[in-house]
Amino acid sequence: MLDLYAGAGLLGAEALSRGAQWVDFVERGRAACAVIRRNVEVVEGRERSRVLCLDVGRALSRLRGPYALCFADPPYEEDAVTALERLAEAEILAETGLLLWRHPLKRPAPERLGALARRETRRYGDGVLDTYGVGGAA
Repeated sequence: MLDLYAGAGLLGAEALSRGAQWVDFVERGRAACAVIRRNVEVVEGRERSRVLCLDVGRALSRLRGPYALCFADPPYEEDAVTALERLAEAEILAETGLLLWRHPLKRPAPERLGALARRETRRYGDGVLDTYGVGGAA
């Protein structure tokens, strides 16, 4: 799993606690990275994870993949389209992998991010969770 814009890393830590084989966390905030590391320790996931304390754009060249699941939850004021298009171009998602992108309702996401096509949209209050996969809609 890949947890982009990880914040406190709660999604990735939950995945580790439920048996995920590996989670890469990407978060640029140093204080947040320290919180992620503590959360990973709590779920005994240090041997199955890595924290990259970098901007998402810079982290892309260091990601291993392939990832079956990538969750991206950028700050609402950040336009993440370019970074997520670069992620799609890097082909680090598994062939059947999914990208879940949480973004504000007032900033609609594109139908496609490179080779990734939007498959589903769900609205939650002022936010939207879009699911993307390789190829056409499922």
